Amino acid sequence: MIRRTALFCLLITFLIGFSTAVFAQKSERISANIEAVNQLFEQDAELLNDNEVIALSQKIISERELYSNNILAKVFSLLSDSASNSGDLARAMQFAQDGVELIGVDRSLNLKLKLKVTSGFYYKGKFQQAKKHAQAAVLLAEQLNHIEFHILALCYRAMANALINEHNLALEDLDQVQRLLATHTHFKERIELLSVSANARYYIGDNDTAIELYHKILKLRFSMERTSNIDQTYVNLARSYLTSGLLDDAYNAFLEAHQHASDKKAPIRIAHAASGLGQVFFQQADYKNALQYFVYANEGFKGYNLPHPYLTSLLNLAKVLEKLEQQKESFYYLKKAETLMVTTELTEDQIELHLLLANMYKVLNQPEKAIEHYLLYANLEQQFSHKHHLSSHMLHSSNEANNKSRDILINVATEATLSNEYQVKFQQQGKLIVILSSIIAILLLVILWFGFKFRAHRLNTAYDEVERPVDYILGPTETKKMYQYHFKMARKFEVPVAVGYFTIENWDELSFQFSQRVLNEVSSAIATIINETNDEFIQVGLINQGEYLFLAPYHSPENLLQNLDKIAKSIEMHFFANLGEFSLKVSYDCQTPNIQDIDPYIFLSRLSDSTKADHSGYKL
Repeated sequence: MIRRTALFCLLITFLIGFSTAVFAQKSERISANIEAVNQLFEQDAELLNDNEVIALSQKIISERELYSNNILAKVFSLLSDSASNSGDLARAMQFAQDGVELIGVDRSLNLKLKLKVTSGFYYKGKFQQAKKHAQAAVLLAEQLNHIEFHILALCYRAMANALINEHNLALEDLDQVQRLLATHTHFKERIELLSVSANARYYIGDNDTAIELYHKILKLRFSMERTSNIDQTYVNLARSYLTSGLLDDAYNAFLEAHQHASDKKAPIRIAHAASGLGQVFFQQADYKNALQYFVYANEGFKGYNLPHPYLTSLLNLAKVLEKLEQQKESFYYLKKAETLMVTTELTEDQIELHLLLANMYKVLNQPEKAIEHYLLYANLEQQFSHKHHLSSHMLHSSNEANNKSRDILINVATEATLSNEYQVKFQQQGKLIVILSSIIAILLLVILWFGFKFRAHRLNTAYDEVERPVDYILGPTETKKMYQYHFKMARKFEVPVAVGYFTIENWDELSFQFSQRVLNEVSSAIATIINETNDEFIQVGLINQGEYLFLAPYHSPENLLQNLDKIAKSIEMHFFANLGEFSLKVSYDCQTPNIQDIDPYIFLSRLSDSTKADHSGYKL
C-alpha cells in the first residue's frame, strides 16, 4: 500500500514537472513571436520581408487563441503591408478587414487598419464605400487626436470626393490637410502622406501641383533610400504627364515604373506600368505596340480581384482593336467590360465605355440598348464637364485661400526634401569622420605594402621583358582580356583604337600536310617576324592557331594597315620555297569601332568575315 502511494506521488510529480516544462517552452515561444511581431510592426512597411512576415503570421494564426487581439491585429496589418508592397491590393484590403473585425483592439491600431481598408476600396474603384470608410476614419482620428492618421483620412476622403464629382468637398478636405501639415512639420517626411495628397490634387484636376509633388516625392525617396515602392510614384507621375499631354515624359516615367516593378517581380505593378505604356502608344497612334502592352496588362490583372484596373484594361483592348479594325474581338472585350461595369463605379476615363457600347449595339441592330448607353454616356459626360468647369473656376481663380493651400503643400514637400538631404549629409559627414580617423593608419600600412609589392612587380616585369624570347606572343586568354579592355575604353572614353585581324587562310591545309614539329616552327617563325616587324606601340596576341589580333590605340586604320602590309610581305619572303611547293596564304583587314558597335565579339566577327570575302580585306 505504501509502495503504491509512493509510485502514485512520483507519477503526479513527474506529470506536473513535464506539464510545467511544456508550458514554459510554449510560453517562451509565444513571447518570442510577440517580440518578433512588435519589431516588424515598428519597421518601415515598404521594407518588410515578405517571407519573414508570412512565416511568422502562419505560426501565430495557427494558434490564434494563444494571442491577444492586438497582436493578431498587428499580424493582419503586416500581412496587408506585405501584400500591398507586391501590388496585390485586394489581398491587402482583405487582411486589413480581418484585422478590423477583431474585438477590443487598440483604437489607434484599429484606425490604421480602417485606413488600409479605405485604400483598398479606392484601388478597387468602390469610391462611395471609400468615402464612407474615410469619413469614419476622420471622425475616429479626431477623437483620438491622431494627427498623422487624420491627415491620411482627409486625403482619402478628398480623393473619393473628387472621383464622385464632389470637388468643393474635396478642396475643403485638402485645405484642412494643408493646414495640418503646416502646423505639424514633424510629419513632413512621411512619403505616404505626401503621395496621397498628390493623388488627391491630381483627381481634382490640379495636375501641375500633382506633378511638382511627385517630383519632390521621387527626390525624397532617393535621398532617404526608400526606393522599394518607387514604381508607384513613377506610375502616378506618368499618369499626370499623360493627362497633361506630355507623352515623351509619360513614356519615360512608365518605363521606369515597369523596370522597377520587374526588378522586384511584382506582376500587378508591372501590369499597371504596361497599361500606361499602352496608353502612350495609343495616343501616338502606334496601335500594334499599344495592343501588345494592353494584352500584357490585361493578363496581369486577371485573378487579383481588382475590378477597376481590370475594367480599364478591357476598355483599352476594345478601343485599340477597333482602331485595328478587328471588330469581332473589340465587341468581345466590350461585352466583358459591360458585365463587370454593373458592379464597378466608373471614373471619368471609363465613361467612354458607354459610348463604345452604344456604337456596338447600333452595329448589332439593337437600338434600345444603343439609346440606353448613349443617354448614360451623355448624363455622365455632363456631370464630369460640370466638374471640370468647377475645378477650373476654383483652381485658377484668384481665390487666395486655395492658392495659399497649394503653396503650403509644395513648401512642406520642399522642406521635407531639404531637411532630409541635410540630415543625410550630416550623418554621412559624421560617419566619414569616424571612418577616416579609424583607417588612416591602416591606409598608410596598405600604401607601404603596395609600394613594396609594386616595386617587386616592376622588377619581375622588367626581368621577364629582358628574358622574353623573340618568338613570344600573347596567348588567347591574355589576348581576350586585352581586347575587351581596349574596346571598353574606346566606347567609354571615345579613345580611337584601330583593330586588325591577321590570319593564315590555309592553316588547316598546312596542319593536314605537315607534322606538329613543322607547325610549331612555322608558328615560332611568324611570331618572330611579327615581333621584329611590328611597331612597338601596337599590341598583338594570338586568337587561335593561325589567327592574330592587332590593337593600335590612338592609331588610324591606315597606320595599322601599313604595319600589317610589312608583316605580310616579311612572312611571304621568309616562307618562299621553305615549305616546298606549299605557300602560306595571308589575309588581313583593320577597322576602328564606332559608337554603334556595342558587342566587341560581333565587331571582331564582322572584321574576320571581311577578310574571307572576295571583295574586301587584303590578301597575299
